[in-house]
Amino acid sequence: MNDLRIAICYAKGEKNEELIHLIETSGYCTTSIKVEYDNDDFLEAIKLFEPDVIMMSNSFITSSFIDSYDGLNIRFPIIFFGKDEVSAIDIMGYNCIDSLIDPITIDKLERAFQKFKSMMFTFQNISDEYLSTIKQIIQRKNQSIKQDKLRAIITEDLNNGKYQQRFVIRSGDSLKIINVSDIWWVKSSGNYVKIKCGSEILLARVTLKSILASMNPNYFFRVHKSSIINIRYVDFFKDLGQGDFSVVFRNGDELRLSRNYNSFLKEL
Repeated sequence: MNDLRIAICYAKGEKNEELIHLIETSGYCTTSIKVEYDNDDFLEAIKLFEPDVIMMSNSFITSSFIDSYDGLNIRFPIIFFGKDEVSAIDIMGYNCIDSLIDPITIDKLERAFQKFKSMMFTFQNISDEYLSTIKQIIQRKNQSIKQDKLRAIITEDLNNGKYQQRFVIRSGDSLKIINVSDIWWVKSSGNYVKIKCGSEILLARVTLKSILASMNPNYFFRVHKSSIINIRYVDFFKDLGQGDFSVVFRNGDELRLSRNYNSFLKEL
């Protein structure tokens, strides 16, 4: 993927000539625009340009213009850049691919663009709006990858070939087969665990430790001694103050995030 349309967004007065030159001569950029995010025409320029990816100054996160992100409607993927590092909590809610810290080199850019390339195939890990955007990009690029090869890439990326894909759960007098990717959360309940799968909550007589061991650690995280979450279905993390958080899912379900299990946030 060496023909990206890139929108470079920054605050008025920020000096980004070196970064702009680096992007435009990187070999990845085919077309670019430069936009000040505190300009009245910011949203309209982004929508009309329809970038594959936005390079956004991380000063945007603390600016008074942050609410304009919701006005983009379609959430374009973003690579943040700047002098200071941003935390996972700061960029939560954005479709952030990477965060680049000065000095920005061609190697850092290439790694970020390679992440974007990989994310295009991780369909089950992104929102419906983002998926729609990625599909439009793929269509516009006229990708030549055949469907069977694409499915193989997705399967390999999600499974890594070693994690369990289905669980067999006894439900009454019958056995129910569920897809691991459909699990929202798992929570201990006495000698059982409750498994939220789609609109159902199932009971299984297994330990939390054993069920976590068979799940892909890229998507399933222990957030409490009694609960596991699937990051695919998380809407946001609610700040409860004094370092405490709760996990809020897209359907409104909420689980407590223990301080002893919050280190994974730095990896997101």
